[in-house]
Amino acid sequence: MKTISLFFLFLQTSISYAANKNEAAKIYMSFASEYDASITVIPSNIKNQYYLHFKGFEHDIDSNTKLYKKVWNTRDPKDGFYYQLLGTEQVNFRNNMKSTLIHGTIVPYFEVILSDRAPSKVLFAENADIQKVRNRKSKYLEYQNIKESKVSAKKSAYQALDALNTHCAQSTTLDIDWKAFQSKDQKVAPGMLKGHMESLTKICSIDSDYKDAVNAIRSIKLSPAETTGAHSVEIKNNVLTITLDQETPNIPDSSYKLIYNAL
Repeated sequence: MKTISLFFLFLQTSISYAANKNEAAKIYMSFASEYDASITVIPSNIKNQYYLHFKGFEHDIDSNTKLYKKVWNTRDPKDGFYYQLLGTEQVNFRNNMKSTLIHGTIVPYFEVILSDRAPSKVLFAENADIQKVRNRKSKYLEYQNIKESKVSAKKSAYQALDALNTHCAQSTTLDIDWKAFQSKDQKVAPGMLKGHMESLTKICSIDSDYKDAVNAIRSIKLSPAETTGAHSVEIKNNVLTITLDQETPNIPDSSYKLIYNAL
């Protein structure tokens, strides 16, 4: 099956909400806020996992769709829940069972939690239609940098490497085990390496010490993870070794955490 067909299959089958089939995608709108913002919450095909798309918050999370897991605050559902970004400890959307009075009616509200600001309140507005769901889910593929072909993935990976070397004034090389990815039918997965390159760029910009630590990396080696969705980072003898899988969630965010902790 061609890669482009896999993309179409991904979008179509995930919309079926196999594990959350009784739950509709929902749109929440901001209120009592300086932002005219919205968040779309879309059930994935895995139980308690959701795609969240942010718009209008005037934050770098805008226009991105990321994958979250739903976590209950306690064993009692009446105590509310939150959505945690997979691969991190980050929480961006929470329901603490709070409510407010609007036009004489008590209405439950939710909170969007972003860095460097107070939580933004949002209200349920409507269910999302299929077209909006497809559009929002396609943004997750963009965020993950999953390309249409091996050629596009390879080009993207090396462009990201060039940008890293230019920004951090270094000359790191890249070694991708294409044969291993091909054997797992994941020939476009190496394009996801862009998230790691951007994480390295951000880290080398922190201060001179972190720049020196990033500059000490002389080679980056990429191979497929042994298990579905796994992700690992190791730095040894000036070599950064990365393993990932096409189902590894939220590469741009999780890679930053892993690399930062490995330096």
